[in-house]
Amino acid sequence: MDSGQIQIIELLAQNEEVLVDLYKLYSQQYPEYKDFWESISNDEVQHAQWLRDLIGQINSGVLSFNPNRFNQQTVFESLHHGRQSLEQARQAAMPAKEALVLSLKIEKSLIESKFFEVAQTDALALKETLARLALSTELHIVKIEEALLKLND
Repeated sequence: MDSGQIQIIELLAQNEEVLVDLYKLYSQQYPEYKDFWESISNDEVQHAQWLRDLIGQINSGVLSFNPNRFNQQTVFESLHHGRQSLEQARQAAMPAKEALVLSLKIEKSLIESKFFEVAQTDALALKETLARLALSTELHIVKIEEALLKLND
């Protein structure tokens, strides 16, 4: 068991859970978009689970990667930004369009910052999980962009 590896995976999972909380809050603040926000929130729950499944593989010795090849700063920045967005949303509901724009910015920043490329690894399970996360995030971007287009019509 490598606690450094587990810590990194746990940080990634926590980042997903901040988005779960943000999108759940949006589903309450914008009941007309409840199904939309719940769908994306549920995806984020699945993302955290995918990551936590890796911890079991680390503990059993099936998965190993060099934690020093991991850009922790990128993860910390994303987690911090997500927490700030969540706190702002808790303090005051913004117009629905602004929530969509903010969510689009968050999801795009994950792709643009190469968030899911933070680990340089030969560990196939980790590579596959990060690739699935990137694809799912790209799908969120499309969903949010479509919702914005409908809102603007």
